[in-house]
Amino acid sequence: AGYFMGEFNLGGFLTLLPGVRWEGEYTLYHGQSYIYVQSGQKVDNPPLDYTRLTSERKNSFWLPMVNLILRPNAWLQLKLARTETLARPDYSQYAPITYTDAQHTIIQAANLNLKPAHSANYDAAVSVFNNTIGLISVSGFYKDVKDLIFYQTYRLKGGIKPDSALQIPASWYAGAAPQISTYENNPNPATYYGFEVEWQTNFWYLPSVLHGLVLDIN
Repeated sequence: AGYFMGEFNLGGFLTLLPGVRWEGEYTLYHGQSYIYVQSGQKVDNPPLDYTRLTSERKNSFWLPMVNLILRPNAWLQLKLARTETLARPDYSQYAPITYTDAQHTIIQAANLNLKPAHSANYDAAVSVFNNTIGLISVSGFYKDVKDLIFYQTYRLKGGIKPDSALQIPASWYAGAAPQISTYENNPNPATYYGFEVEWQTNFWYLPSVLHGLVLDIN
């Protein structure tokens, strides 16, 4: 990973902070597919239908960002920001480990093609601060997330092949309709939005032990 960022002060009351971050990831995992131990089976025997698996993944992202800070006077500040962030899957969600029961009714499979969730974030905030009232800020946010990762369980209909990225042997679903549990990327975008209000003061004007007492309401 690496990034570039600059700070430009314009006119004494406007600050521009542009930047870009590059992230690249490479992973190589070795795992296996197998039928897990059943009741009454000797545990010192190797798992049934055992096959070694390997997964190799590469991905990279350019993540631009820009922050704009406006200070029209000493007690007021406005912030606008657009950033891009990633939420990478846990390795256990894509490491090649696939297993089932002896009847092939339930299959648990990792997804080798799982991608990081990629979010474009928009934020705006207004802050007012002085010695009497402390700090009051109101902010709003909007996030547009592509490839959100979620856990999924579905029944595989007869005659339909599962995604090859799940590395499920054909003998496990031939002539059957097993239940498959895995992780998927949401094919549709997800959006989140909301607002936050905060008041913080330290009561500097109160006497004795109350002096410096901090109150934070969010």
